[in-house]
Amino acid sequence: MDVFKIDQSLSGNLGSSPTSEKINQQDISFEAGSEFNLCFFDTPEDTQGFSDPSSVGSTTNGSPPPQQLTPLHIPLTVTPVQSPILLSSPGGTTSTITVKQAVRYGRVPKRSRERSTDEPLRVTTSDADQSDAETKQLAVYDMILSVSQAHHANCGYTEEHTKNISRKPIILPPASPESDSEVASSTAESMEMERCWLWQQFASNITPCVQRVVEFAKRVPGFCDLGQDDQLILIKMGFFEIWLSHVARLTSNTSMMFDDGTTVSRQQLETMYDGDFTSSVIHFAASFNALALNDTEVGLFSAVVLLTADRPGITDVKTIEQHQDKLIEALKVQVGRNHASEPQIFSNLLIKLPELKNLGAKHTAHLDWFRMNWTKLTLPPLFAEIFDIPKTEDDLQ
Repeated sequence: MDVFKIDQSLSGNLGSSPTSEKINQQDISFEAGSEFNLCFFDTPEDTQGFSDPSSVGSTTNGSPPPQQLTPLHIPLTVTPVQSPILLSSPGGTTSTITVKQAVRYGRVPKRSRERSTDEPLRVTTSDADQSDAETKQLAVYDMILSVSQAHHANCGYTEEHTKNISRKPIILPPASPESDSEVASSTAESMEMERCWLWQQFASNITPCVQRVVEFAKRVPGFCDLGQDDQLILIKMGFFEIWLSHVARLTSNTSMMFDDGTTVSRQQLETMYDGDFTSSVIHFAASFNALALNDTEVGLFSAVVLLTADRPGITDVKTIEQHQDKLIEALKVQVGRNHASEPQIFSNLLIKLPELKNLGAKHTAHLDWFRMNWTKLTLPPLFAEIFDIPKTEDDLQ
């Protein structure tokens, strides 16, 4: 039914009807939540007039006299009998139920009340758990993205950088005729000179990677929250292991290639180190490559290697372990998504961590030769700094 508001102004003629304006229902609003939509429904018009027979202006003439009613006597004593109640259905069929049954039918069962009372709490708890799980999942994806971007920006061994690389073998410089006669007298001295020259070439090619690993570490979540001493230890102790996981892509059974294409043969590696260490490095590279990791997974693995808490001299062990656990979880998610049909990939990847750490310890032992023969070598300062190799006499004190 239409709702009207009556114009209360009396400016019109006395006999004129009041001015009526239809109220736009859209102008009427109720402040309610978005889950409710309140609507106005037209109610049926009243069929009863405003006048009654007893009113003064009633048009009814001659109302009949009231009838004499016989007093009704109700007994005060009530006998508690379960009298049946007759219910008539629309079709005329009458069914009989007792008062006790009627009360029972209208009562909400206790179990239903308990369930309905507990349901909002259960729903609220479920929503909170789901929200918490989504927050953790988003944090994992943010970590994957951050590490992936850091790796692509600071690693020269990604697939994009190495797909068109050209090999440039390291060739020993020709010896001068004067030095031939001097060196020929001692094969040991000749081998030592070759070793020094190879190490200098190796150091020159690996040094640019030091700065890249440092920049990568700065962008690994949690690393910059650590103290400077712990940061320095993690980079120094983890650099070779991180670099080895990168260069594995360009390592074969016969050679190792740097990101600029410079290639060191297996024989030259054995001259620099020894046969056992060279074989261990090549074996690690082959088994690591067999996992077929993409660049993002290699970056996450590198971050896990970086945040290894049991390095000598580390003070904030617990914090580093917490950061590494988050990175391991991110690595698990990434590997599980890319290698869903190979669930063993992640466990095999974790096995590489102690193997890589063992290679890092062996490499540190080989650097003792550097520390004893530093006067015979001309090494880049950053290389000497990262591996604690003396550069001057003052460094020995």
